Amino acid sequence: MLDPTDPTTDTPAVSPYVAGRLLELCIALATPRDIADVLAVILDATCDLLDCGRASLLLYDTAARKLRFVAATSEETEALAQIPVPLHGSLAGTIFRENRALVSQDVQKDTRHFAKPAEDVGYRPRAIAGVPMRIDGEPVGVLEALDPHAGSFSPTDVDVLMAVAAQAAVAVHAARQRHSLERAHARLADLDRLKGRLLALAGHEIREPLAAVQQAAAALRDAGDGTAPHV
Repeated sequence: MLDPTDPTTDTPAVSPYVAGRLLELCIALATPRDIADVLAVILDATCDLLDCGRASLLLYDTAARKLRFVAATSEETEALAQIPVPLHGSLAGTIFRENRALVSQDVQKDTRHFAKPAEDVGYRPRAIAGVPMRIDGEPVGVLEALDPHAGSFSPTDVDVLMAVAAQAAVAVHAARQRHSLERAHARLADLDRLKGRLLALAGHEIREPLAAVQQAAAALRDAGDGTAPHV
């Protein structure tokens, strides 16, 4: 199994195309987008840059303490999202826990491979390269590339995947923050509208009895004026 963290590994420089594509990705992700668009851009770039058949992105679920698929370059994304990936007994979990890149060139022989997601969608991966997605140095998820058309992943592929993951982590974090802010603003707008309706209702409820009191007072005043003795 390739160890991309080995300092003795001879890693050739990336090609001009890859460098240009990474720049394009950086510019694309700098543009405000919703989370679905961000994920689509990341996975498309991953498959293109690593020339692989599939890619997937998992984020850490703090409540469940497991990883969950949030995007995949297949039609089974919704099905994969229902399958939590454990931190122990999975390649993605190992990448997340150890906060480092891993490459498995023969997934089916790797004892760390968590087969359930692939089995449930009827897919049999051959090779996987995965890297952590980090915010302030701490892993928040995992970006995976699967089944390179060349047959195996190279050290350069891992470097490129790390570069994509670094941009992806920032873009996903920003998109989620924007989504949270939009939800908060929408909630505040709903509360403001509710406050307006409550104030209008309260004003109506106060005006009706006040009008009745005023009418009664006027009637008493009129009656008193009619019976009052003249001096």
